Amino acid sequence: MVFPGVVRKSVLVVIGGSIIVPGWVSGDTLYDKQFKDRMEQAIAGDRKAQYKLGLAYLRGSEVKVSLGKTIHWFKKAANKGHVKAMHKLGVIYSTDQYGYKNRKLAFQMFKRAADKNHGLSQYEIARLYSSGLGVARNAENAKRYARLASKNNIADGRYLLEKLNKTTKTTKTKKVTKKASGSTRHNNTNIARSKKPFDLGSIKFVNANTTRKYLMSGKWNKNGLPAKYLPSNKNLCQIAGSNIKCLSEKLQMENDTFRGIFRVHSLISNIHSKGSFNINYRLEYLSVSPIEKSEFEAEDEVPNLGWEKSRSRLRCKILGSNKVKCYSDNLQIERFYRQKI
Repeated sequence: MVFPGVVRKSVLVVIGGSIIVPGWVSGDTLYDKQFKDRMEQAIAGDRKAQYKLGLAYLRGSEVKVSLGKTIHWFKKAANKGHVKAMHKLGVIYSTDQYGYKNRKLAFQMFKRAADKNHGLSQYEIARLYSSGLGVARNAENAKRYARLASKNNIADGRYLLEKLNKTTKTTKTKKVTKKASGSTRHNNTNIARSKKPFDLGSIKFVNANTTRKYLMSGKWNKNGLPAKYLPSNKNLCQIAGSNIKCLSEKLQMENDTFRGIFRVHSLISNIHSKGSFNINYRLEYLSVSPIEKSEFEAEDEVPNLGWEKSRSRLRCKILGSNKVKCYSDNLQIERFYRQKI
């Protein structure tokens, strides 16, 4: 059922005691019952429904992607105390790829969630205090939130805490050394060496080439399975100029709509000396077999043979000696682990 009219305000229309979803929804929904029910609940003030609605607009799973509506519903959920909505807003405000970058707002949203014991937000607050982005740099606060994140089993928080503790010990050692021996050439050399861009124990990331070699020197996996976008047992990868190109072996997929055989073409680019990089990937469908669906199943699109319509991107960062963390465009987190060749 399509409701007529265009209404721009989030208001309820009540007819005979029933809640009617405003007509502006009709422009971009698939009108399945589950989505309409969720919309009604969200408009009525249900924070869980508001959060799920924000996710739907972010991922494009049930509606057309709309970051404006994503933020609108996440804000409503956050104002009602939904911790995950606060964290998602923090992620949106912390990156410039969505056009809403605001480091101060990112800090505020992460802080609200962190103070409600949200582990990932505690890590983000620790990172911001450590780097001085969106807030004045404060090593003690960085350690405090990293410690809280670590207690919540956030591995990134544990790595950051170890790094901060190591930095503190190094700084204290340098002060003692400098006081004992004065400003000698030996001390100046030690200080210069401490300013290398990125250090993970025995691995020294001096330049982008070091990062490329590090990525190529391992078999990467995700959840115990070979990674599709990084060098692994499933991929053939090679350095191409300043980038890395990978082509996966033939892979299979099956969902409610089709069965398919495909390859993944990926390009690892923007490789930085501090261990950050992007992965752009695209599927190439080699065979597709539609599956008969009942009239009650969701109508998913069956892809054509050849290239997928659009590319996908991951923004990644090396976090430990054998770990990479990536964010997708819809803010989903993917973690990869390295096994030495």
